[in-house]
Amino acid sequence: MGQATIHDQPTDILSQTAFSPNTPNAITPRRVKIALDALLYGRSIAPSDSLEQLTLVNEVLAAAALPPDAHSRAAALGILLTALMTKELVKHRRAMGIHDSLTKIARQAALEAIARDGQCANPELLGWSWLYYHYVRVELNIQPKDFCQACFVTERTLRRYQALAFWRLTQLLIKREWQICRARNVANRKQAL
Repeated sequence: MGQATIHDQPTDILSQTAFSPNTPNAITPRRVKIALDALLYGRSIAPSDSLEQLTLVNEVLAAAALPPDAHSRAAALGILLTALMTKELVKHRRAMGIHDSLTKIARQAALEAIARDGQCANPELLGWSWLYYHYVRVELNIQPKDFCQACFVTERTLRRYQALAFWRLTQLLIKREWQICRARNVANRKQAL
């Protein structure tokens, strides 16, 4: 008998996981935004809206040898989201030929980097740039007005780019969560044999 694939599983398997919006801990753009806002404002998240139970969070906890308590889970989710947003910004900048460093730069240098992002007129790049400077580099206090002035877009356009970036981040989290769950399932099947 050949190797099992996801298509060999019952179709309701996805309805019981973080991949279905009907699941209490589903990964959705709304929950991603709630998680990012909690990271930004230091709020706790209601269990019904939390992404802290993801297998990805467990992986971060295990890699850092942290206990799985509520504070560690929130910190691990923050580490995960921050790393994903930073990586995607770097990836999109490189694709557009921008090789700016994301090391700790001052506010003025960050606004200049945002202006270079804006010159590309790439909605994907600008969405990731906004998420990075708004949620990761909070010490720079770059507000929507500042970002829009630097890259010559309206706040309405920035909201569209932000919505796109939330959607992309959601898809990335879903993909990574699925990959980890799939790898664990394969490993469990091999152990069972």
